[in-house]
Amino acid sequence: MLKVIRESAGLTQERFAERLSVDITTVQGWESGRRPLMATSTGTYLGLRHSLLCLGAQPRLLLQLDTALEADRFIGYVLSANPGDATADDHPLATWVITRPFTDLVAWPFSA
Repeated sequence: MLKVIRESAGLTQERFAERLSVDITTVQGWESGRRPLMATSTGTYLGLRHSLLCLGAQPRLLLQLDTALEADRFIGYVLSANPGDATADDHPLATWVITRPFTDLVAWPFSA
């Protein structure tokens, strides 16, 4: 999703990294999933979203980025959780309302 946003703003990875004052390997890691955005602090993520908006990213795409992070969290939970240990208190399906965009993003890796 981040790559789509970057490209929609007409930026190369190099220019994007320069504008965000990060190393190009950081951008490459974010886009490839080697360095998940979920691992960044909330402040870093919000700063990134603000920078993307200032760089010309479409607001609707930024909303998709938020949804993509929710889908990543859910997929990560499913892949790492022991089914016998799940409780309603910590299961991601118990913490938010599932939307169509979320469902589409969760299903995308299985249908691509």
